[in-house]
Amino acid sequence: MDTTTEPPAWSPCRNYEIAGDARDLASVDERLRGLRRNLLDGSPRGACKKCPDKPRASPRQLKEHLAVEGVAEGNLLIEAVREVIDEPPVMPPAELMYRVAHTRDAIDFALSGTVSFFDFTPLIDRYDRASQPRVLDWDCGSGRLSIPLAARRPDLALTGCDIDAEAVQWCRDNIAGGDFHVIDPLPPTSFTRGEFTSIVGYSVITHLSRELQFAWRDELHALLADGGIAMVTTMGESAARRHGLEERLKREGIIDDLLDSTLDDVAADGYYRSTFQSRAFTEAAWGERFDVLEVIEAGAFNYQDIVVLRQRA
Repeated sequence: MDTTTEPPAWSPCRNYEIAGDARDLASVDERLRGLRRNLLDGSPRGACKKCPDKPRASPRQLKEHLAVEGVAEGNLLIEAVREVIDEPPVMPPAELMYRVAHTRDAIDFALSGTVSFFDFTPLIDRYDRASQPRVLDWDCGSGRLSIPLAARRPDLALTGCDIDAEAVQWCRDNIAGGDFHVIDPLPPTSFTRGEFTSIVGYSVITHLSRELQFAWRDELHALLADGGIAMVTTMGESAARRHGLEERLKREGIIDDLLDSTLDDVAADGYYRSTFQSRAFTEAAWGERFDVLEVIEAGAFNYQDIVVLRQRA
């Protein structure tokens, strides 16, 4: 029996042809740099010319976007990934990692946090108007995002919170530069009203019923300073397609009856779910208390949508 397996393949986007072995980081980096040069010059390659999603942006808009994210002169994400592989940071125990990211592999967990860091920090830099941003990692778990935030952005005043007391204790013991708190599964929290200028909720409302989502929406609104920014992720139309739920989501707007057992030892029965919601539902529900600044489809790890919101008095 042939037990050989194909090497992991990679592609720059879902509409692009397979470009090679994902383990060859040097080749991946060079190909991405070449693709970026083509796009910035306004001379995309054949696959991009035929892309069903174009035009997403003009060369001018791409240059502005790259400048904001600080990657115009290099690929900071690739460099950060290499650092994680070469010198992995201290990681939580396997079961704590699994509760957050469904992996027990330390490198996978670290890479997930690194990619997430580059998903969210450009949004904080773009939209948070405070001279000294005060950032809450809402439902931080065992630090998937807080670990790189504390290490790479000491200029941000970082607070983390979660219902998982064991995970919070690990963060307290291992992440310097952050302030970590246990919170109840139901709001309110003990934080001061208006305490934060930015709140990141990565993969949080994706696990809540609609009623709990609305309750936490109102709590986040109260915790933000005037004009503060909330960045929450949802499993929208793109995620629903992956799970064969697109038609149901079109009919219902939100699917919140799929139970998830990942936190059975932490949360009450029925609390933790796999929740999908349409962009229209999200904009209507969160638009009651916030201005919706943008919705980035599959912007978080190429899976969940990132919804950027500004607190409205």
